[in-house]
Amino acid sequence: MYQNCPRSSEILFAAADATWRTEAARLLDRRADDPELVLCPEARGRPHSLLRLAYEARERALAGWKASRAEAAA
Repeated sequence: MYQNCPRSSEILFAAADATWRTEAARLLDRRADDPELVLCPEARGRPHSLLRLAYEARERALAGWKASRAEAAA
């Protein structure tokens, strides 16, 4: 029901992004608000690591947010 709601998908993305950024920043000794963090390949984590799981959850949430925005705009 709430999956296609732009607001709920935005909140889901914000939570997933914050989770990933916090973990990536901690492991890479960077600031979570570093805009270049998303560009670092090592910030994606190794396969099956918690960082990779957080990164993949962020990517799914981002795709869902974009899809719900596109749906709402149509």
